[in-house]
Amino acid sequence: MSKYKEEAQQLVFKFTVFSYDVNGFKHITELEHEAAKRCAEICIDEKIKILEDYFLEYQLIGSYYIKKIDALNEVKQEINKL
Repeated sequence: MSKYKEEAQQLVFKFTVFSYDVNGFKHITELEHEAAKRCAEICIDEKIKILEDYFLEYQLIGSYYIKKIDALNEVKQEINKL
């Protein structure tokens, strides 16, 4: 499993709201899963925006920010595959 896929799964899990059936078993509906994915995507978009704004404001030229933004875009692609 790639590190991007693992990070995507962890992020979606953080936004997941579980339901419990009458026997006490937790489960998740498709709607809840899609909502968690959308929240994770918004989180990634905000992280990218912050990095881009910081990068532009301070006119930093460095591979660190570019690599970080590329990595976040990879995580976002993995979220869409879940």
